[in-house]
Amino acid sequence: MDKVVGPPFGSYLITRMRMKVSTSKSAVMLAVLCILLAGTYGCTACLVGSSAATVGAGAAGAGVTRFEMGRVTRFEIAQYEDVIEASRLAAENLSLNLKEEKIEENRASFSYLDDKDQKIDLLIERRTDTITYIKVDVGIFGPQGLGLLTLNQILNELAKYET
Repeated sequence: MDKVVGPPFGSYLITRMRMKVSTSKSAVMLAVLCILLAGTYGCTACLVGSSAATVGAGAAGAGVTRFEMGRVTRFEIAQYEDVIEASRLAAENLSLNLKEEKIEENRASFSYLDDKDQKIDLLIERRTDTITYIKVDVGIFGPQGLGLLTLNQILNELAKYET
Protein backbone atom coordinates (compact mmCIF):
# COMPACT_ATOMS: atom_id res chain seq x y z
CA MET A 1 0.00 0.00 0.00
CA ASP A 2 1.14 3.49 -0.81
CA LYS A 3 1.18 6.13 1.90
CA VAL A 4 -0.17 9.61 1.17
CA VAL A 5 2.32 12.31 2.09
CA GLY A 6 1.07 15.68 3.33
CA PRO A 7 -0.90 17.09 6.18
CA PRO A 8 -3.51 14.71 7.46
CA PHE A 9 -7.07 15.74 6.65
CA GLY A 10 -8.16 15.09 10.25
CA SER A 11 -5.74 17.67 11.64
CA TYR A 12 -7.17 20.30 9.24
CA LEU A 13 -10.70 19.59 10.50
CA ILE A 14 -9.61 19.81 14.14
CA THR A 15 -7.95 23.19 13.49
CA ARG A 16 -11.11 24.53 11.77
CA MET A 17 -13.29 23.27 14.64
CA ARG A 18 -11.04 25.00 17.20
CA MET A 19 -11.37 28.29 15.28
CA LYS A 20 -15.17 27.99 15.24
CA VAL A 21 -15.29 27.21 18.97
CA SER A 22 -12.99 30.16 19.72
CA THR A 23 -15.20 32.51 17.67
CA SER A 24 -18.34 31.16 19.35
CA LYS A 25 -16.81 31.65 22.80
CA SER A 26 -15.98 35.27 21.96
CA ALA A 27 -19.52 35.94 20.78
CA VAL A 28 -21.01 34.33 23.90
CA MET A 29 -18.65 36.27 26.18
CA LEU A 30 -19.58 39.55 24.47
CA ALA A 31 -23.30 38.79 24.80
CA VAL A 32 -22.92 37.91 28.50
CA LEU A 33 -20.95 41.10 29.12
CA CYS A 34 -23.65 43.23 27.45
CA ILE A 35 -26.37 41.51 29.47
CA LEU A 36 -24.49 42.11 32.71
CA LEU A 37 -23.82 45.75 31.85
CA ALA A 38 -27.41 46.32 30.76
CA GLY A 39 -28.66 44.85 34.02
CA THR A 40 -26.34 47.07 36.02
CA TYR A 41 -26.38 50.34 34.11
CA GLY A 42 -29.35 50.20 31.76
CA CYS A 43 -29.65 49.45 28.07
CA THR A 44 -27.22 52.14 27.02
CA ALA A 45 -24.31 50.45 28.79
CA CYS A 46 -23.52 48.27 25.77
CA LEU A 47 -22.28 51.38 24.01
CA VAL A 48 -18.74 52.50 24.73
CA GLY A 49 -18.41 54.43 27.97
CA SER A 50 -21.96 53.62 29.10
CA SER A 51 -23.34 56.58 27.20
CA ALA A 52 -25.98 56.85 24.54
CA ALA A 53 -25.66 58.96 21.45
CA THR A 54 -28.26 59.35 18.76
CA VAL A 55 -27.84 61.16 15.51
CA GLY A 56 -30.83 62.38 13.59
CA ALA A 57 -33.04 65.20 12.56
CA GLY A 58 -34.49 66.96 15.55
CA ALA A 59 -37.66 68.94 15.61
CA ALA A 60 -35.77 72.16 14.96
CA GLY A 61 -32.76 70.94 13.01
CA ALA A 62 -30.21 68.18 12.64
CA GLY A 63 -28.29 67.55 15.81
CA VAL A 64 -26.59 65.00 17.99
CA THR A 65 -28.18 64.10 21.31
CA ARG A 66 -26.04 62.46 23.95
CA PHE A 67 -27.02 61.08 27.37
CA GLU A 68 -24.29 60.41 29.89
CA MET A 69 -24.09 60.52 33.67
CA GLY A 70 -27.51 62.11 34.10
CA ARG A 71 -27.00 64.75 31.42
CA VAL A 72 -28.65 65.07 28.02
CA THR A 73 -26.67 67.32 25.70
CA ARG A 74 -27.36 68.56 22.21
CA PHE A 75 -26.01 71.04 19.69
CA GLU A 76 -28.90 72.56 17.79
CA ILE A 77 -29.14 74.72 14.69
CA ALA A 78 -31.11 77.52 16.31
CA GLN A 79 -30.64 81.04 17.59
CA TYR A 80 -29.77 81.47 21.25
CA GLU A 81 -32.78 83.69 22.03
CA ASP A 82 -35.18 81.24 20.38
CA VAL A 83 -33.83 78.36 22.48
CA ILE A 84 -34.29 80.38 25.68
CA GLU A 85 -37.91 81.14 24.80
CA ALA A 86 -38.57 77.55 23.72
CA SER A 87 -37.10 76.34 27.02
CA ARG A 88 -39.41 78.55 29.03
CA LEU A 89 -42.44 77.33 27.08
CA ALA A 90 -41.33 73.70 27.43
CA ALA A 91 -40.99 74.04 31.21
CA GLU A 92 -44.43 75.65 31.36
CA ASN A 93 -45.97 72.84 29.28
CA LEU A 94 -44.36 70.23 31.54
CA SER A 95 -45.61 72.09 34.66
CA LEU A 96 -42.09 72.41 36.05
CA ASN A 97 -41.56 74.83 38.94
CA LEU A 98 -38.90 77.47 38.30
CA LYS A 99 -36.39 77.58 41.13
CA GLU A 100 -33.71 79.80 39.59
CA GLU A 101 -33.06 81.60 36.30
CA LYS A 102 -29.89 83.34 35.15
CA ILE A 103 -29.64 84.92 31.69
CA GLU A 104 -26.36 86.33 30.34
CA GLU A 105 -25.28 87.48 26.88
CA ASN A 106 -24.09 84.06 25.68
CA ARG A 107 -25.18 81.73 28.47
CA ALA A 108 -28.42 81.01 30.29
CA SER A 109 -29.18 78.62 33.12
CA PHE A 110 -32.46 77.49 34.61
CA SER A 111 -33.14 75.29 37.60
CA TYR A 112 -36.51 73.56 37.88
CA LEU A 113 -38.23 71.13 40.25
CA ASP A 114 -41.01 68.73 39.42
CA ASP A 115 -43.79 67.92 41.92
CA LYS A 116 -41.66 65.16 43.48
CA ASP A 117 -38.72 67.56 44.02
CA GLN A 118 -36.62 66.08 41.21
CA LYS A 119 -34.17 68.79 40.22
CA ILE A 120 -33.74 69.58 36.52
CA ASP A 121 -30.94 71.94 35.55
CA LEU A 122 -30.89 73.45 32.10
CA LEU A 123 -27.89 75.17 30.49
CA ILE A 124 -28.08 77.00 27.17
CA GLU A 125 -24.96 78.40 25.49
CA ARG A 126 -24.66 80.46 22.33
CA ARG A 127 -21.87 78.99 20.16
CA THR A 128 -22.46 81.00 16.96
CA ASP A 129 -25.33 83.02 15.51
CA THR A 130 -26.99 79.77 14.46
CA ILE A 131 -25.58 77.08 16.79
CA THR A 132 -26.76 76.69 20.36
CA TYR A 133 -25.69 74.12 22.95
CA ILE A 134 -28.38 72.68 25.23
CA LYS A 135 -27.70 70.62 28.36
CA VAL A 136 -30.41 69.11 30.56
CA ASP A 137 -29.06 67.67 33.83
CA VAL A 138 -31.21 65.44 36.07
CA GLY A 139 -28.29 64.21 38.19
CA ILE A 140 -26.37 60.94 38.02
CA PHE A 141 -29.19 58.98 39.64
CA GLY A 142 -31.98 61.05 38.12
CA PRO A 143 -34.48 59.56 35.68
CA GLN A 144 -33.08 59.49 32.15
CA GLY A 145 -36.58 59.72 30.71
CA LEU A 146 -37.24 63.04 32.43
CA GLY A 147 -34.11 64.57 30.91
CA LEU A 148 -34.98 63.27 27.46
CA LEU A 149 -38.60 64.40 27.79
CA THR A 150 -37.50 67.90 28.78
CA LEU A 151 -35.13 68.14 25.81
CA ASN A 152 -37.75 66.79 23.40
CA GLN A 153 -40.27 69.33 24.63
CA ILE A 154 -37.73 72.12 24.07
CA LEU A 155 -37.14 70.84 20.53
CA ASN A 156 -40.90 70.68 19.88
CA GLU A 157 -41.28 74.29 20.98
CA LEU A 158 -38.23 75.26 18.95
CA ALA A 159 -39.78 73.77 15.81
CA LYS A 160 -42.39 76.54 15.94
CA TYR A 161 -39.64 79.11 15.30
CA GLU A 162 -38.64 77.59 11.95
CA THR A 163 -39.67 79.47 8.85
